[in-house]
Amino acid sequence: MLRLKRGFLLAVFCAFPLLAFSSCKDTQPVRSAFAAMDTAITAKFYGAEAKQAAEHFQTQIEDLDGLWSKTDPQSDIARLNLYGTLPTGQLDLRTISLLEKSSQLSRETKNAFDPALGRLVSLWGIGTEKQQVPGEGERQAVLERCGNENLMITEDTVSLKNEIQLDLGGIAKGAATDEAVKALEQFSLDGYLLSLGGNVYVHGEKPDQSEWRVGISDPDGKADYLGYLAVSDCAVVTSGDYERFFIQEGVRYHHILDRTTGAPSQSGLRSVTVVCKDAAKADAYSTALFAMGAEKGMSFCEKEDTLDAVFVTDDHQIFLTDGLKECFSLTESERYQVMSEGPA
Repeated sequence: MLRLKRGFLLAVFCAFPLLAFSSCKDTQPVRSAFAAMDTAITAKFYGAEAKQAAEHFQTQIEDLDGLWSKTDPQSDIARLNLYGTLPTGQLDLRTISLLEKSSQLSRETKNAFDPALGRLVSLWGIGTEKQQVPGEGERQAVLERCGNENLMITEDTVSLKNEIQLDLGGIAKGAATDEAVKALEQFSLDGYLLSLGGNVYVHGEKPDQSEWRVGISDPDGKADYLGYLAVSDCAVVTSGDYERFFIQEGVRYHHILDRTTGAPSQSGLRSVTVVCKDAAKADAYSTALFAMGAEKGMSFCEKEDTLDAVFVTDDHQIFLTDGLKECFSLTESERYQVMSEGPA
């Protein structure tokens, strides 16, 4: 498991599923804020080349958005969805790498994360003006044209069999974070925090050497956050049923879809927060673990020595993998309880 020392460094963010807190007294960071990848992007950079890093970061994220957007007709993903097959020479190497990684993670999670559910996502339309509760027959018909097993990648071509449509919303922000982290190595920086729609990555330290703290949102919305993690040099990504949803006839329909049913996952969880060095994995795993549920998700984490997770159940229980027990602090103890034993 990923071992993170409490009090070593903390991550900060102040929007979406992760909330952050900082108290830098000496040197103010260079900040970056813009919209891309269908979300709000924010960042803080400390160091001699913070301004250059901030400018490069924005340029790179916007470039990747142009490659991976499903709605931009010129993007790699939109063209693949339109034509079904493209020569690899017509695709950016970063796109091919992301598709290969997405397919691998889908297999590893037994399709709990699946990049080829675009038709199902469009059918529900959650978060759009066309959101609806489709009938079971509609769902099953669409599911027949979904599935990662229909994504074929060879040395010469990338093909989408069975009329599947790609939707990389569950991994693209994480993958973009990884690309940004690699690119930022060229700059002289003391530390930085990146937040892509709540996908947080923290590196280095603040000038006052105070901790970075990443807060985990309260799914009930009664408090800003239910607790926080003290982490460093890693990604922290949360998937929750409170992020994008609609309510119809008293039932909440959220955006994390279960491939086996074609409907929003009913796993008994409200959120999963994943901590991992690899931001793309953290992004994909947060979705997969939510779909698995606490018991299967905890078991999955025990077999993976590269990630840790926080599971929040619908009855306000919190389960932590071993690597996070020393760096998690609960702040909403009246409504939430950290469990000492794993879920039954």
